[in-house]
Amino acid sequence: MNIFPEPNPLVKCPKCGQTVDIHELLDGTVDYWDAADVIIVKTPCCGSRQELRVATGELLSGRVYAAGGPKFRTATAYNVPIKVRHSRDGLDVEFDDDSKLHIGQE
Repeated sequence: MNIFPEPNPLVKCPKCGQTVDIHELLDGTVDYWDAADVIIVKTPCCGSRQELRVATGELLSGRVYAAGGPKFRTATAYNVPIKVRHSRDGLDVEFDDDSKLHIGQE
């Protein structure tokens, strides 16, 4: 279920419900799990650990579970203004203000 019908840089924290900017949220990335294609962030609002999956135009909030290998179960989907490209060592994210963020190995 998309919270916002049009691309919107604001998403809700799954833990506390506070609205945060996608750029600020992804700046809090603490790990990237390439086998599950999941990033783990520490939220700027309440400091909770959240498992997210990002792709061009979307951010998925959910949980990783094991069923013969890592799988991701989406709880909430957001339509966000980002472009995501998989690179050899992680993810390259470009925001609508043309700023960029690399998630993965430095």
